[in-house]
Amino acid sequence: MAQPCEEVHKKCEPRNDKKVAFFAGLSNHLGPVNHHSDLVFDNIVTNVGSAYNLGSGRFTAPVRATYHFNVTISAQIAQKAAVKVLKNGVNVMTVWAESTPNWATSSNVAILSLEAGDQVWLQLLSGASHVYGNMYTTFSGFLVFEA
Repeated sequence: MAQPCEEVHKKCEPRNDKKVAFFAGLSNHLGPVNHHSDLVFDNIVTNVGSAYNLGSGRFTAPVRATYHFNVTISAQIAQKAAVKVLKNGVNVMTVWAESTPNWATSSNVAILSLEAGDQVWLQLLSGASHVYGNMYTTFSGFLVFEA
């Protein structure tokens, strides 16, 4: 919600009433898995507003707003790693990394309009589930502006 300006020449900036930001990473290597699995990050660096659930790996929008999400996936040496970014269980995008011959990291960004209570999370794909840890694989997001 924008704040009124008291001075004519003062630049007015929109202000978020709700502060939401998270950054999580994977400490250990993961995979392979036999079926698509929710990816839960074990190293939570930032969780302002507590919208990222440490147990489920799901982000739950606390307010109706536009959010920015960043996903970075790294594949173990000579392997493949891929995740779907899901919004309420519906695929928004897929991030794929294939480390042939040695190393690969892939990332993507999603800008999503969410209602309060909507959830966003990553699902590791069983056919490409050799994820490299050591904080090379990360998931982050923040509130851009309230709707």
